[in-house]
Amino acid sequence: MIVTKFYVTTRGDRLVGIQAVDTSMDLQFDIEDIGREELRKELAEFFSDIYGEKVGIEFEDERRAWMDEEDKLMKQQEKIDLYFIGNDSCNRPVYTDIDEKLFVDVDPRSDRAPKICTKYRNALDGEPDIPAKGEFEFLPKRVVWR
Repeated sequence: MIVTKFYVTTRGDRLVGIQAVDTSMDLQFDIEDIGREELRKELAEFFSDIYGEKVGIEFEDERRAWMDEEDKLMKQQEKIDLYFIGNDSCNRPVYTDIDEKLFVDVDPRSDRAPKICTKYRNALDGEPDIPAKGEFEFLPKRVVWR
């Protein structure tokens, strides 16, 4: 089961209902008048039972706020120094900046410009997340496939 979207109903700063939409089946459940952290806990338990492993829950407004902050930071920096730390499970080169934020070159071919993205949840094997903007300095050099 791949959950693609949560529809959340709010009342002020309280979450009062949620519907998870899945590509393989419709899954609906309601959680009445509880706070955000309690809802996060309920959802994590629910999906952990389905997947058989621990699941983290992120709300769209939190992600949007984080993306806005990332975008602001990227625009502030003229040049970003990226230090090679190794390859991820897809053999893409992964770099870190001075703040230990992870970045990945999603198209590391020598005849193409780098396509740099942050790593989802700042995890080495996390998926590429937000495209990074700016000029990059690869240290000691850019790692390419060919």
